[in-house]
Amino acid sequence: MSYYDPFDPKSEIDKVSDTLYIGNFQTTKDAQTLIKYKIKTMVNCSRESHKKVIVVLKKNYKHLVLYDSPKEYILQHFQSFFEFIETHPNPAFVHCIAGISRAPTMVISYLMKKNSWTFKKAMGILKKIRPCIEPNHGFIEQLKVWHWINQKKRLKRVEEIKIKYKSISKELYDEWEGIF
Repeated sequence: MSYYDPFDPKSEIDKVSDTLYIGNFQTTKDAQTLIKYKIKTMVNCSRESHKKVIVVLKKNYKHLVLYDSPKEYILQHFQSFFEFIETHPNPAFVHCIAGISRAPTMVISYLMKKNSWTFKKAMGILKKIRPCIEPNHGFIEQLKVWHWINQKKRLKRVEEIKIKYKSISKELYDEWEGIF
């Protein structure tokens, strides 16, 4: 197995989907790469900021001042990050300094919510795309809580749908009961 160097120019940016890329801080300094991938939105998940990018992207730039510490309360940013990515032009580029812990945590949270995936599935898929990812243990625990929160919301919606449609038709309700 070869070592994956996140600072290697060939690994600075990785495609997660048609609308989402992940990488490191170096990529933000490389206008050619940003143009090549047609990046329209950027989320910086590090403490450091970059004023040149802010000027170019203006309203399509979000800076989450995050420390790569297990004590960092990153969970509080998951929903606003999801909404930002969903409501701004695509593709979006998400980065931290090395693209190993903070940015992957945010992307995993996005994939979990967008696709109704578990932490394990989202982490596994992102790890295949960007092998160097390694969210710290505090971030992993918060991603597991995020899954629980989203699972509860989905279950509540399913129950609301079942109650609503139960009054329409007992037969339809019985049919839905087998699905849920």
